[in-house]
Amino acid sequence: MQSKSSVFLRVLLNTFHPGPPQALLKNLPQGEVKDVVDVKTSSQNPLAALTWFQGAVARTHYSWLAPVVAKMPAGIQGSVVAAIPEPQSSKLCSLLKIKPFPLPLPDKVKSMLLGRLYLEWKDPGAIPLEYLGESSVGELLTLSKEELVELINLLSMYDLAEGIRHIVDRKKLKAIYLCLSHREQAFLRICLHKKEKLAAPKLDIDKWDGSREMLHRVLHRRGMLRLGKALSGQERHFVWHLVHLLDTGRGNIILQYYAEQPVAGVTPLLIQQVVSVINFIKPKRTA
Repeated sequence: MQSKSSVFLRVLLNTFHPGPPQALLKNLPQGEVKDVVDVKTSSQNPLAALTWFQGAVARTHYSWLAPVVAKMPAGIQGSVVAAIPEPQSSKLCSLLKIKPFPLPLPDKVKSMLLGRLYLEWKDPGAIPLEYLGESSVGELLTLSKEELVELINLLSMYDLAEGIRHIVDRKKLKAIYLCLSHREQAFLRICLHKKEKLAAPKLDIDKWDGSREMLHRVLHRRGMLRLGKALSGQERHFVWHLVHLLDTGRGNIILQYYAEQPVAGVTPLLIQQVVSVINFIKPKRTA
């Protein structure tokens, strides 16, 4: 993963030296020069490094923030949580058994407390959102947490389509459909009309116990697998921003399936599927 310093140096070069960067980097070790040159960001806003974290906290699921707040001195935990936007603030109070702060905090105090929170966190994968380079799945970062969860569920319809394609028992088919939401049913029908190009392990529907919970659990795991493999090859800073929109449970599972390099013959096909699901969730509007 490219270091924060390499990314920030590239932003400075974009801002103050828009030409080829190699001339200014000639005194650096060759490996560090390559790291800076390989950074794909086009940002020319070095000031974002000073202010970005407040926006990142607002986007980050509270489950990632909880262990950071818990390590802070008990006397300031309540005020730090009060500086965090809703709904994370209330969720953290409930999870960490912290009494809500009795008074509203001035914006400058909130900024100071969020800065203290950042100093405690200092996650190496965290850089300003605008410092990310272009990505074929960049629109994932425009989705809400709820939309990402839906995307994971809809990705699993590719697995379910293959699993039920040869089922002839109408009662079992009806039972499966009744476990799905209307949108999942609609996307499943789309998948059934497409030939799956990916040789994924097939769902063993014969072992399904008939419960909605079991089916959802198995399908959701398949959806996270597909998303993790689709993200393989993406810059880790991009993946950091994406998984922190989700809770730690889902985020860490996706990270288990993610790899630094794309999976040959797999990742390109899964990227197409991710894009198809995004277009289903957020259809492009024509003027």
